[in-house]
Amino acid sequence: MSNRNDTTDFHAIASAIEARGFCVVPDFLSRDEIDFLVEEFDVCPDYSAPPQDKRSARLRGDQPATGALRENAMGRKETYQRIRPRMEAFAQGVTGAKAALYQILYLQTPITDLPVHQDTDQFFLTAFNPTHLNFWIPLVKPSPTEAGLRLIPWDRLGEQSPRLLNLCRHSGASFMRSLRDGGTWYVSDWSGVHWVDEDLELEEVIETPELGPGDLLLLSHNTVHTTQTTDDRRLAVSLRTCDPETPIDWHRVVGSPTPHRMSHLAGRSRLNFPVFQHIQANDFGATLGDLVPTLTGECE
Repeated sequence: MSNRNDTTDFHAIASAIEARGFCVVPDFLSRDEIDFLVEEFDVCPDYSAPPQDKRSARLRGDQPATGALRENAMGRKETYQRIRPRMEAFAQGVTGAKAALYQILYLQTPITDLPVHQDTDQFFLTAFNPTHLNFWIPLVKPSPTEAGLRLIPWDRLGEQSPRLLNLCRHSGASFMRSLRDGGTWYVSDWSGVHWVDEDLELEEVIETPELGPGDLLLLSHNTVHTTQTTDDRRLAVSLRTCDPETPIDWHRVVGSPTPHRMSHLAGRSRLNFPVFQHIQANDFGATLGDLVPTLTGECE
């Protein structure tokens, strides 16, 4: 992949992520890079069981053989090897720390339909870590204003609900629901905390950035977000980077008291299960860098 980092204002990007939780970088990928990632999606393994819904393959990114809509899929080791240098160099420019690309996850709508939340699996892997970034990039996207991510900026959340900002800002693994009679219900799968803000309306603080194919939406790993539900067909890729020296504390991970987290651990997650196998074989002591070859398939 091309290296376009020489003229990037990393300080401005880092400042935006600190203040708001995300930043848009237009035209991050070239047309050739978009085409490569779409072609990789067609041949990469599923992340979860495919849904039953099938229809004719009409857009690039659909499975050409069956036309089945795929909820999400994992990147292959060949994908990691091609795009790793640029992603890690960009992440280092933003955070000022070492970076390891450890996950490539494709997401396709309208199958992917997530509520307002902070990511769970990835947060339990590294806990709060300011070097942990989520590169979210649409690859197939008919409309710049629809079928994308919607986000709650830290600054707007702090203006409307300082308590909820405090609960979310240095934590993660939570979800929120709008209540029928008004207000917002917050539930943490990290701490088990439940809390209701009777005055906060989620729609009043949510923003929807305009994005086209190849534009980068760079998020902190705990930014509050949701998918925008429309009938538009969209294919996006999420690339995760973090400092490879981050310790992985499995006792912390399995020590979560929340039922939601226990259900995640009980399944053979493509993220959790390889982590457990690796650190069990290494006497439960590992860093993220130790796990990267296992997570990316490069140890096979």
